[in-house]
Amino acid sequence: MSVTWGLGLGATITFPSNGNLLGTYMRGWWQSPAEATHGRLLEREVLSRVDPDNPGKPGAVLLCVRRISRAILDAHTSTVPTAHEGFLEVMYVASGAGRVEVGDRRCEVREGSMMLFPAKMTHTIINDGDEPLELIVMLNDYARDLEPEKEFKHSNYHDNPIAATTWHWHHIGYPVNVGAGLGTQVIGIDAMQIAEPHAHGPAKSDEVWYQLKGTSLLLLGNEIARQKPGQAFNCPPNTPHTSINDSCELMKWLYINMRGLGQTWP
Repeated sequence: MSVTWGLGLGATITFPSNGNLLGTYMRGWWQSPAEATHGRLLEREVLSRVDPDNPGKPGAVLLCVRRISRAILDAHTSTVPTAHEGFLEVMYVASGAGRVEVGDRRCEVREGSMMLFPAKMTHTIINDGDEPLELIVMLNDYARDLEPEKEFKHSNYHDNPIAATTWHWHHIGYPVNVGAGLGTQVIGIDAMQIAEPHAHGPAKSDEVWYQLKGTSLLLLGNEIARQKPGQAFNCPPNTPHTSINDSCELMKWLYINMRGLGQTWP
């Protein structure tokens, strides 16, 4: 079996799923080796952009987002001051608390916080608590998004009103967005509820669901599996998908959307 994505302007890319949609499009951070970034951050890739020269690379199913990973900063540790050339960085705090320093600005962060670090902006992350700081890291290198983003931004969904409770039947929307060309929200499904099964067209876009809390049932095409915290999937085109909460507790995901209609690779 293969899946074809539309890249805009009539271009497409096709890569095999080996008859296993879940095995191709869903991946957990524990399936990748650790690498050190920012000096002291242990980062493990979850999903990355498709590689036309290596279509079978595990987790390489993104069309627009450069990379999504999970990172840990140990207690009583700080990163080294870091700036990135050619891409911006968005971080979401999945658990723990700490602060970030950007120039003279200091910003306290905790679970639910999202931060935008524009390209070339030096930033430091400090964990002065007793527990690890768990981060979800998203990279974007599209020129259309790099140029407008010049300022550090911060948001926390706990500080924002709930946007909706009935998207796709039972999605609860918790807004947390810092721009950067990414559409991001925390999405919840309450106990013993199912979201509306639906599919998306072949347009060039990413729609990623990273499980934050609870272990759900994921329906993808004609396949079903458990999705655990730390696992993410990207929705393939024209493929029905839905998440089911068959537990007695509220479940949550980080939703990441990025569209690139009419664009070529940066």
